[in-house]
Amino acid sequence: MDLKGIHQFGQEMERQLSELGIESTYVEGIGSPQIGDTLRILFPVTEEGHPVIAELMVTEFAEDVDLLHFYTTLIVEMNDKADNLPELLSDWNLLCPLGAYGIYVDEEDEEQGRQLFHKYSIAFPVDATPAALANEAMQTLSLLYGVLSEKYEEFAEYMADEDE
Repeated sequence: MDLKGIHQFGQEMERQLSELGIESTYVEGIGSPQIGDTLRILFPVTEEGHPVIAELMVTEFAEDVDLLHFYTTLIVEMNDKADNLPELLSDWNLLCPLGAYGIYVDEEDEEQGRQLFHKYSIAFPVDATPAALANEAMQTLSLLYGVLSEKYEEFAEYMADEDE
């Protein structure tokens, strides 16, 4: 998908998300050099509407196939109570139907720079229309809602157990 198509995709996503009352922002050139533009979404993952940060990015993959990445930061700053989280994430990832969970560690600030994230990607033909890709992205976000909300609640329980 060319840059114009990516921009049209971002506009269509913002329109569809706005209709659902979900806040989003299209940011040009925020990704790494091979990624480029990013659509940031405050995505609710609990019945109470607790938001997480989802970022959607289009990248080239092959001559006739591109990728749409869904990168979601569930917890922006984890404290040291989450030290045993890699073992839990291993269990989660074994049974996760879409994507995988991980821990991002900021090498410059390992104490405060730990984030719980989820990543998932879908392949699509380079000649897909922006509207078709937006519709597929909305369906994927709907599926991810179930996956992320379940684990978000489980993470909250895990952290509560760690407090005791």
